[in-house]
Amino acid sequence: MRKLEGEIRLLANQLIDNLLEKKSCDFVHEFAEVLPVTVFMQMMGLPISGL
Repeated sequence: MRKLEGEIRLLANQLIDNLLEKKSCDFVHEFAEVLPVTVFMQMMGLPISGL
């Protein structure tokens, strides 16, 4: 996981930036579900285009 720390931080920051642009959000749906699934997909070398 340490090897991926930079990429994970970048992804988390991008997701947070997207949320900051909105007046409200569904945190679980738009961040808490997306972050771990995206990290897992990257670790497995699977496409993440559908997320």
